[in-house]
Amino acid sequence: MVGLKTQNDLEIALRQNKWLGEILERFEEVALPDSWLVAGCIAQTIWNLVHGQPAEFGLKDVDLIYFDELDLSFEAEYRCHLTSVRLKRE
Repeated sequence: MVGLKTQNDLEIALRQNKWLGEILERFEEVALPDSWLVAGCIAQTIWNLVHGQPAEFGLKDVDLIYFDELDLSFEAEYRCHLTSVRLKRE
């Protein structure tokens, strides 16, 4: 069973998921302002580990959210999208 008592315990558990591990490793490259890895990818990874499944089992996507109060334009959103696509292809 996964024992999560600290933020470090959570990060260690999430890094067992190869996709999340890569995202966490490259998070600074994404360079989104006020950004967070969120939602089902975290819960599903922990659920999988607790129940003896591969960490990636059943994951279909990963959610990164961010907020840039200095630029709320469509163009800024599109630039962030292009950055994420570029990093995914590398």
